[in-house]
Amino acid sequence: MDNFKLFNRLLYSQNVKELTDILKKYNLWDNESIWRFYGDVDNNVGQVHGQQSQPVKAFVEKITNSIDALLVLMCLKNGLDPTDWDNVPRTVSEAVEKFITKSKKHGLSLTEIERQIYVFAEGKIEKGKFPNLCIYDNGEGQTPEALPETIVSLGKSNKKKIPFLQGQYNMGGSGVSKFCKDGIQLIVTKKNPYFLNGKDNPWSFTIIRRNKPNYEKRERNPYYTYLAPVDAENNPRKGKVLSFLKDELPLIPKQNNAYKINTKSGTLIKCYEYETKRRSNILLAGEFLNNVETMMPDCALPVRFAECREFGGKEGSYENTMVGLIKRLDRSGVYKDTLEEGFPVHRRIEIGEDKLPLTIYAFKRQKKVKSQSV
Repeated sequence: MDNFKLFNRLLYSQNVKELTDILKKYNLWDNESIWRFYGDVDNNVGQVHGQQSQPVKAFVEKITNSIDALLVLMCLKNGLDPTDWDNVPRTVSEAVEKFITKSKKHGLSLTEIERQIYVFAEGKIEKGKFPNLCIYDNGEGQTPEALPETIVSLGKSNKKKIPFLQGQYNMGGSGVSKFCKDGIQLIVTKKNPYFLNGKDNPWSFTIIRRNKPNYEKRERNPYYTYLAPVDAENNPRKGKVLSFLKDELPLIPKQNNAYKINTKSGTLIKCYEYETKRRSNILLAGEFLNNVETMMPDCALPVRFAECREFGGKEGSYENTMVGLIKRLDRSGVYKDTLEEGFPVHRRIEIGEDKLPLTIYAFKRQKKVKSQSV
């Protein structure tokens, strides 16, 4: 089996039916032994569905994970052990400043920063169908061996020892599965070559799916699995993910072209037919981009959004950068005219040994504008 050819067909599949048909053609859909339990937990639906209750909130966790992946990479590039609490920042904002904006050796320009994480919508515009939502990050990436311990794991302790990361419990990223049709996601990842010293560095990929309970086997609950067929004949439900060698892959969008710009490493997660609030352009006012920005008012890093479905528009209207609601207000200079005098107010709340920052905004009451008849 040509793994790269299979991956390429999966990447460009437009919906769940197309993806399923491809896997069936390769005899990879019906054989349960080559599908490994998500997190290596057979009864995992409680953990997966016990995350966020809304699709926007669930996707915010994916963006959070991408920011964390980029910060870990930049920390390592700056010669520091992310778990060294004596020498690394304690907060995400301090980490961004130290590793990205002010690093003399590995700092990024504003344009570069805005193109490290991409969220984009793609797929056919069909009545009754939601878009495929993709997220790419140019972070540390994963090896085929590490992927089961990171992206498709549950409850591992790989984040709790790093003080500046936002994620802690290694579960939140699974929350999007609930809002993908049949739980389907495509994941492809490659370790950043900075650390590998010329060693073989393959891309690895897998598919996550939701399985219906088999009542004949007396199963009560659905459960999640991911495709891991390598060596599965000797270790059913314990196989390894597929991989292939390729210098670059076109995983980054450009304007309304979904897979246009090549990248040498990083991670792409494609959430099939994701339950957005509506099926319209994600960049429009009140749509997905705005909803995410409201959920991430003080986003640690900018995220580039792109609409790659066949909506009308002109060049320059298919991409926009999300910076977080607070930063957007600050950039636009509207604080002076919209906030009450003395605001924002900054405080800290102490809960046990934790000190949580609190910022309070009080907006002026807006005058109603009377409509004029023409």
